[in-house]
Amino acid sequence: MRVLVPIDGSDCSFAALDYAIDLYNMGGVSLHVVHITDYETDASEALLEKATEKLDAVGIDTEPELITSLGLDSPKASVKIGEHIVSLLEDGDYDQVIIGRHGERGRLEDFLLGSTSETIVQHAPIPVTVIPA
Repeated sequence: MRVLVPIDGSDCSFAALDYAIDLYNMGGVSLHVVHITDYETDASEALLEKATEKLDAVGIDTEPELITSLGLDSPKASVKIGEHIVSLLEDGDYDQVIIGRHGERGRLEDFLLGSTSETIVQHAPIPVTVIPA
């Protein structure tokens, strides 16, 4: 089973990665970890390094992937990220996606910011496991 694990540096995205690692340890699972952003920064490098350390600690030999240049510096950037993840699911050979979900937000915040996890849940062609904050 091939699992996609998008991370954004938040605690809930790393909780999703930990969950995916637990599945990997049960056997028969391969992981593809991605971080989507507009620009490669020190922060993005740090979160990829943290993810790599988690994977290395349990002997998983895979490098997290950085995906850039999606034009995310506009309203609803999280929806654009969600749509890109759905396109990865449609184009890739994945069996499941495991994502973290941030805590409760207000309606105005949802309207302005959107929600990556909601977009994925609504449009993913494969099973989605959502790990709460």
